[in-house]
Amino acid sequence: MTGQSAFAQRAQDDYAVAANHYARGNWKQSVDAFNELIQRHPNSTEAVSAKFFLAEVLMQRGKYETAYRSFQVFLQRNANHHYAPRANFRMGEAAYRTGKNEIALRVLEDFVRKNSKHDLTEFALPYLGEMRLKRDEPQLAQRAFETALRMFPASKISNTSRLGLAKALQRQGNDAEAMRFYQFLETQPDDNLYGEAHLQMGIISFSNVDFTAAEKHMGEALRSCKSKSSQDEATYWLARTHIETQDFARAVELLKTIVDAETPDKLNVAILFDGAVAASKIGNDKLALAWLERLRTKFPNHALAGQSMEMSIDILQRQGETNKALVLIRRFKSESRNSANLGPIQARILETEGRAHYAAKRYEKTIESFEQLLEEFVDVKQVDRADRSNWRYLKSLGHLGLGDFANAESELSQIDAMSQTEDLKPLVQLARATARFGSENYTDAIPNYRSYLRLSPDGQEQKRARTELTICLAETSRWDEAAAAFEDLKKYHKNDPIIVSTTKFLAEQAYRENQIEHAERWFTLMADPSNKHDIVARGLSGLAWIKMETKDAKSAYEVFERLLNECPDSKFSSEAAMARAKFLEDEKNFEEAAQTYGLVVRRFGNSKLANVAKLRRAYALHKIGGQLNFEEAKTLLTEYLALPSGNPLTDEATYQLAWIHHDLGQPELCMERFAELVDSEPESKYWPDAAIRVAQNATSNNDFVIAKEVISRLILRHEVPPQVMSRALFLQGQIAAKENNWMSVTISMRDLIEKTNDIELESKARYWLAESLYRQKNYPDGLREFERLMPVVNQLDSNLEPWVSLRTAQCHGYEGDWIQAVEIATTSKQRFPNFEADYEFDFILGRGLEDEGKLTDSRAAYQKVIDSTNGGSTETAAIAQWRIGETYFHQEEYREAIKSYHKVDSLFSYAHWRSAALIQAGKCQEHLKNKLHAIKLYTQLVEGFPQSEFTQDAQIRVARLKREISSASSLNQAKASPKSRR
Repeated sequence: MTGQSAFAQRAQDDYAVAANHYARGNWKQSVDAFNELIQRHPNSTEAVSAKFFLAEVLMQRGKYETAYRSFQVFLQRNANHHYAPRANFRMGEAAYRTGKNEIALRVLEDFVRKNSKHDLTEFALPYLGEMRLKRDEPQLAQRAFETALRMFPASKISNTSRLGLAKALQRQGNDAEAMRFYQFLETQPDDNLYGEAHLQMGIISFSNVDFTAAEKHMGEALRSCKSKSSQDEATYWLARTHIETQDFARAVELLKTIVDAETPDKLNVAILFDGAVAASKIGNDKLALAWLERLRTKFPNHALAGQSMEMSIDILQRQGETNKALVLIRRFKSESRNSANLGPIQARILETEGRAHYAAKRYEKTIESFEQLLEEFVDVKQVDRADRSNWRYLKSLGHLGLGDFANAESELSQIDAMSQTEDLKPLVQLARATARFGSENYTDAIPNYRSYLRLSPDGQEQKRARTELTICLAETSRWDEAAAAFEDLKKYHKNDPIIVSTTKFLAEQAYRENQIEHAERWFTLMADPSNKHDIVARGLSGLAWIKMETKDAKSAYEVFERLLNECPDSKFSSEAAMARAKFLEDEKNFEEAAQTYGLVVRRFGNSKLANVAKLRRAYALHKIGGQLNFEEAKTLLTEYLALPSGNPLTDEATYQLAWIHHDLGQPELCMERFAELVDSEPESKYWPDAAIRVAQNATSNNDFVIAKEVISRLILRHEVPPQVMSRALFLQGQIAAKENNWMSVTISMRDLIEKTNDIELESKARYWLAESLYRQKNYPDGLREFERLMPVVNQLDSNLEPWVSLRTAQCHGYEGDWIQAVEIATTSKQRFPNFEADYEFDFILGRGLEDEGKLTDSRAAYQKVIDSTNGGSTETAAIAQWRIGETYFHQEEYREAIKSYHKVDSLFSYAHWRSAALIQAGKCQEHLKNKLHAIKLYTQLVEGFPQSEFTQDAQIRVARLKREISSASSLNQAKASPKSRR
């Protein structure tokens, strides 16, 4: 065996030992063994695998934060390693475990997309589903859980996926399907899932008003749930069930057990409020008041805070605690713009005052008193609504006393906004009902019509009153009453044309409000062949629509065919077809939707709906996918856009066509369409999305003029989606950075940070904010921003992480803290061995050593910068060479300094540092008494760099040296003359 093969065998043996420890769960021994392997065989393939398993041990020990970073480093250095997919999964899992859901979501979705066949996909998919649920994205969660169950039906965690799927369905309102999964989980041996299933079944039963079942399920949940949070939630819902069944005492006792528990805010609010309601019901007002006060203190901005204040005032008034109630009322008025929560004491005082004015015939004062009451007590629950009716009536008496009949009628017309007393009802007549009907105040008009019909059974306006009463009841969704009133109308006014028109109104209104049973009855009456042709057509259209929505496909088809056959020229035929297609589209049945839209195009080719059908068919084809469907969609959209001007959906067609070009692999045509929409449809709802894509494309092509113009329009536009506005501000900052306009970068990034809810984008914006401050040499503020980034640096792109460390070190250096700068640079150089600008760390080390007076060591560090592959030709290298010269200068080794300065001038092209080198080299020559050499160097600086900051100094030095040489020459001549010798 050769030495090399023996060495490899030892690495394999060491790896086997470490792996054995790992397999047995001996984590400490495995860590020691893997670390020892890495030290002994750092360049072996086993060492790479060992690094992976060290990260795995961190996961097993629950050190997820460190594990995340370890897997990230492993992937950065070993992207193609056979453990890379598993490391990618673990990195996402670690992010999930530490609550970094945005990062976890991105990493795990990338893992599933790239490794759909990997065995760990079995675990990645449920993670994705759980995160989607946390983000309140039940449809995406459903997709993840369904995929997990389809791909891994026999998985050990398949029931976990079933539980997640059930929750996703439940969130979407599909209780029946969710219940089916929960009932299956109820039969499984996993106690935790069993309890959770019962908790959710209890919630569904509660929402379905099946309180017996809800109580049973919550009891099972309490006995079986292992997690404290689930037990608390089950306790709350059990208490709610008792409240609904009037067992308030049991509800209070249950809620007492969890009122101090650490529960989510939403649940905590519900516990306090519902608990106060139940406590009040059993006469425990002290507890009720305490819980209500606690709710307002902990959650002052919650919607229930106001209701808790109202309830507290009610309780205090019931107890006779008038002063305390008034204190609460004043507090409420000071805290709220709404002055509704006022007590009846003040109202009675003002009412007494108003009545006194009226008795004294001071009608203006009467009106003032009751106006004050009506203004200060608007919709106040603590004041009887009948009182407001009475106040309105008494105010109208004041107007009547003055002969102001118009305002008197106005006041009387508002009385029905409150409950009426029997004394007031005789005043309410058909005129007031008609006024309210005309202003669409249907609710308040209903009692007026009924009063009229009761008080005037033989009145001349009976037919109109009954008709409009029927309409009012329908407009206010009182459908059973509306149906009864309609039958009453038919009874008293049989065969009158008003019957048909009222039937049409009722059918349309019932359908809009999803009152299917009523709508079907009235559409059937309209479809009677004895009616006019257009009425029959609309009746059939409505029936077809109803059958489609109730998924009675066979009946829908029969009515649809009858409509097309009996009324082929009616607009309702095409509308019915479009309705059916839209229904299919909404159900995501795009294949059948496309076919039905195609039928409309063929059957009603000259109608406006046919043009809309082209657009919708294109959309459905796009959703179906495939090259042929994309091509047909493109043709349809092109035809649609070629229609005469005035088409209201041109923007949607243009937007769809852009995406068709995108999916056909035609990026230039795609961007042309987006640009067309941006230029021609500024009011379109698709404009912001198209605009940001145009701006991004222009930026990538370095066409900053267009990009900035579009971004400016985006930023100034109202109602731009937050995610688009965030991207626009970030793009604006990026363009400014490319143009070295760092002040604009600062403004854009600060604006973005203030407005965005995108955590990842905010982190990037904070980086560019810090970078812009650094570039503007605002090192104190820049340092603060870079240090704020350090704890969350793993949320940035991995390539930015070393830059944060570098800039932090540089800022410390520029602020004179070279000790801290060197410490950061030393650590960072080890952490980021592949960093493209690693030579900058060497430069910082050199400056730190120079600051300590270790000039020889500093020169070695500077030389590393100059010799580095990445940094050898950079300005940093030029500065390093110049600083080497400076170290020799300060040691008065002027000849060595001159050599270093000459290298700056010879090897680099940075004008500032070449001129700085020339001035310093000249000074060295002066110290060496080589005045002519010094003059030559200064002259070279003046002639070669006339704009340099050192030019004026060089000119002064040249003049001085020439004077000194001239003076010395004159003195020597004088010494050499005969007169001098004598």
